[in-house]
Amino acid sequence: MRVVIKAAVLLAAVWIGVVGFAPKRQLYFALEHRLDNEGITLHEGRIAPSFDGLDIRDLGIFYEGLKLAKVGDVRISTTLVSTTLHARGVEPSTALPLSAPLRIDRLTVRYVMWKPFTLTLEGNGTIGPFVGRVDLKKRTVRMNFSDPQAIGPIRRYLKHDSKKGWIYENTF
Repeated sequence: MRVVIKAAVLLAAVWIGVVGFAPKRQLYFALEHRLDNEGITLHEGRIAPSFDGLDIRDLGIFYEGLKLAKVGDVRISTTLVSTTLHARGVEPSTALPLSAPLRIDRLTVRYVMWKPFTLTLEGNGTIGPFVGRVDLKKRTVRMNFSDPQAIGPIRRYLKHDSKKGWIYENTF
């Protein structure tokens, strides 16, 4: 029994050491550099590291110089096996040709280590609640919308399935 307790304490100490003392700002700047190679530029207002992640305020997202969106608050938290990004106040740029004003009030993106090429999405905004999945290997996006009244501005981009509701599918 003592061996199990010692192993659990050692494992907890290693986890706290790895997660707590990871160079979070440097990892963020490495991600920023990697995205910059793809033409995506991030401009953040303030970065504040915490024990398990980063808090970012006033994040601007640009693609080849064109502003795509502004994000009010971003919280990135990590464990040894998963990473979660919580974003609040996502507003597309007014320069984008949108038929109606769109806003995502809450967006959660999750990555788990045992599914290395999959991101799961969950959120809510002016288009109602949605869940989705991004397959990085197949380069596909699939999102399901459950509120038929809220999806009015984007209905023409969606397919209707009698079992799953309104579905958005695309490749990138």
